[in-house]
Amino acid sequence: MKNILLSAIGMNPQVLTEALYYYYKKWDPPIVFDEIWVITTTKGKKGVIDELLDKENGRFHRFCKDYDIQKAPRFDESTIIVLKDRDGAELEDVRTIQDGKSLAQDVYRTVAKLTDDLQTTLFCSIAGGRKTMGVYLSLAMQLYGRPQDSLCHVLVDEKYEKCPDFFYPTPDNFTVHRRGEGAPLNAADAKDQIDLAIIPFIRLRAHRKKTRRTKGTGAQGEQAQYEEDISKIFVEAEYALASAPILGRVILRFEKRLPLIAVGKGGNYQVVVALTVKSMAFYYWMVLQKIRCREKRTCEKCKDLSCYKTIEWMVEQADEFIEIYDQIPGHGDRDWKGQKENYMTLISEIKNYYLLPQLPEAYYETMKIDTLSKGRKGHSARYGIAGDRRLFKFEGEVPQFNARTRSAGGRL
Repeated sequence: MKNILLSAIGMNPQVLTEALYYYYKKWDPPIVFDEIWVITTTKGKKGVIDELLDKENGRFHRFCKDYDIQKAPRFDESTIIVLKDRDGAELEDVRTIQDGKSLAQDVYRTVAKLTDDLQTTLFCSIAGGRKTMGVYLSLAMQLYGRPQDSLCHVLVDEKYEKCPDFFYPTPDNFTVHRRGEGAPLNAADAKDQIDLAIIPFIRLRAHRKKTRRTKGTGAQGEQAQYEEDISKIFVEAEYALASAPILGRVILRFEKRLPLIAVGKGGNYQVVVALTVKSMAFYYWMVLQKIRCREKRTCEKCKDLSCYKTIEWMVEQADEFIEIYDQIPGHGDRDWKGQKENYMTLISEIKNYYLLPQLPEAYYETMKIDTLSKGRKGHSARYGIAGDRRLFKFEGEVPQFNARTRSAGGRL
């Protein structure tokens, strides 16, 4: 999975390196980016090139050196997108209503392009640029954002925000100066002065139709057509949400020919996903952890999440997984090694090959294998099914075993 950072930038290119610092040094586990893209104006581009990308003094290159980033993300002039007006000329600033419409066109296209590949994750920062730019980036994420994508805003302590030469907390002492009066500050002391807010947003991607584009005449005709397309997308998404069926039961069907996961009510299945024997065995095993839970509370009110298991737990309990695996009808490789990397591969395969590409988002959010990676310090990531246990049902030749000899889901 390729990680991409998209940042709106105005006259303060610092917002980019501040976001990089948080993701690389404070996020747990750290996010390693493969590419960095910037949306800005001609003035903003000059600031990015002079302040961040200068070969000798660029703060982006210095950040990578300071924090020993072995493989720096792809970030150069080719990944800087400059906003254009309706005639195709680059914008120095966004001041008029027409500039705003042109901005929307470029923003929507950029986000649509960067989310087109399902094997990428987009991290979108709206900390920089005009407020209009942040609003349109947020709307674009609503239209095109996928379950793995996120929207964020970088927050910096006011005293450091007023320092034009502060770009990120440095590992060693580095003096920065505030505008106007005030004593100089040490950038190395700002490690706890940067935060990053994750902004929730409603994802409409699964509820919209792909609009067939017709060619306009010139830049103005193309923009008019694009504005019409965007308006239609919003209308279609609103209609789809209003008329969307209520999520039914999630049924794991153990068929002789091929195991299936079906979603629906009364035999009317809205979505059917076929899995391999191995994938079905693992998914069923994870669902069992939820069903075994002895908590009387509903899953949505549960704070313990003991049904989420570490990879180490899975390796230790491999015999139970194999017992389930051997009972499922169908063809498949029965030589299961049960090592850590095998489970990681299986989780990724179920998520990225079977569930994510085939399920509408509303279903995916319920049926996905979720990850809890922000546990107490020193604790491993845990994995489990996101949806409420009451939604799941089993049909067909369901694997059986002596559950009494097993722990009730096990404890970490």
